[in-house]
Amino acid sequence: MFLLPGDVHLWCGRTDIAVSSSVLSDDERQRASRYRLARDKERFTAARGMLRRILAACLDVPPDQVLFTYSQDSKPAVANSSALQFNLSHSGDLAVCAVSASRRIGVDIEQIRPLGDMESVFRTISSRAEQTEFDALHEQKRADAFFRCWTMKEACVKAHGTGLSTPLDSIEVLMPYDTPHLIDCRGFRCCVVPFVPLDGYAGAIAFEQEFDRGTLARVFLHLDWHVQN
Repeated sequence: MFLLPGDVHLWCGRTDIAVSSSVLSDDERQRASRYRLARDKERFTAARGMLRRILAACLDVPPDQVLFTYSQDSKPAVANSSALQFNLSHSGDLAVCAVSASRRIGVDIEQIRPLGDMESVFRTISSRAEQTEFDALHEQKRADAFFRCWTMKEACVKAHGTGLSTPLDSIEVLMPYDTPHLIDCRGFRCCVVPFVPLDGYAGAIAFEQEFDRGTLARVFLHLDWHVQN
């Protein structure tokens, strides 16, 4: 699969189907074996298999020959290529994988679900302006808003490469949550694009973007891609 410089591709696949673990590495199979529930092991195996097949298509190598390295912040990178950028996220029965030939990227999805401490958690990740907007919402709309805001912030820090070592309340994402945002994440400039992979889920992809030069990356969403054995 040929990736044009600057383009961003996003795949979505289901993880609630049984797939072979033959393409996984020994350490990935060991990680899968640590899950106590068979359902969680199946989801992990399907997500990693999906990731390997996508990266293999980009690199033109067999899936089991995709090699990974990890940064000090535990962010994975492809050892086979210094340019190829990717990120993976999974929640519930879905997994998403973002790939770019040149831009640092991050992706996050969350299954929208009730949380008993949602309001208190939102206070810890939000700015004063974000909290004001959230408090003004009808109670029935708050879970959707919470996860949309969360995924946009999470995608930013994953693209930056710092993970949750960057406090989420230092990134401000104001409504509406269904349009792209240009965000400065502690000096890392990125564009964040929200998406809905399936009803009941919230998702966002963030990619490196200079605000004062060039145009936004073309983003290709492949939301009907399914994991195959």
